[in-house]
Amino acid sequence: PGQTIRVAMYGMSPGAPEYEALVAAARRGVEVKVVVHKGYTESTVAALTSLRSKGLPVDVRVQKSKTMHEKFGVVGDDVFFGSANFSTSSSTKHSEDRFAVKNNEEVAQAFEQRFEELWERSRPA
Repeated sequence: PGQTIRVAMYGMSPGAPEYEALVAAARRGVEVKVVVHKGYTESTVAALTSLRSKGLPVDVRVQKSKTMHEKFGVVGDDVFFGSANFSTSSSTKHSEDRFAVKNNEEVAQAFEQRFEELWERSRPA
């Protein structure tokens, strides 16, 4: 509680382990803010919206831009990013890169600023 997880993800599946981790965090009282691309995430948007309607601190926005291909997240002074979507196929079928930068306020602020730009340009789900 008291923390916020910000995730910008081109593709996200409700069955992915990363999605389940976001749900678990929300159940602990962590605020979860997600921006996803509109094209491939209808079931995810519906699942996240359902969590919010149940009182969990989850907010989701949808980006329609064809250039929104980000895959990153910010938690405090930690950042994760790479080529992998939050999907089962990214974890099991594809060769993907995932990186983490921990305890780096400057890097986290840069990614958080980018997230806020996406958030402002996206529409509520």
